[in-house]
Amino acid sequence: MLLTLAMVSAAASVVAARWADQDARTREQQLLRIGDQYARALADYLAAAPGQDRRPPQQLQQLLLDTRFAGTRRHLRALYPDPVTGRPDWVLVRDARGDIIGLHSASVAQPWAQVALSLAHCELPAARRYADWVFQPSPPSPPSPPTQTRKASS
Repeated sequence: MLLTLAMVSAAASVVAARWADQDARTREQQLLRIGDQYARALADYLAAAPGQDRRPPQQLQQLLLDTRFAGTRRHLRALYPDPVTGRPDWVLVRDARGDIIGLHSASVAQPWAQVALSLAHCELPAARRYADWVFQPSPPSPPSPPTQTRKASS
């Protein structure tokens, strides 16, 4: 009876450890997806700026309802919490004027993916902790030089 109980306990601890690992991996994937959405929203906010003053938002709420226009304009559906911490405790990265240019997790936990990552709207360096991943829009690609074609002489 004791032997059976010991075997069941050992099996349960292995299952619990694997479940915890899978849960952590899932939260990391959510962090990457949501962070990339914030980077996209920041890029959209800048691109949609009327006139010449292309300034990032001062508050995340401006991504939900852009009041620079007569109609309703949304760059983000909701203010998502940090999936790793489970709280809306994002650390905002601001420029010298105080405008939001990016954000990152407050978590100092070690990520599973420790290599540089290229997401749809931002590039992330290799990181030793989640707080090292700063989600900010990738700089626009420089326009490619025009190609010249020669006419074939007949």
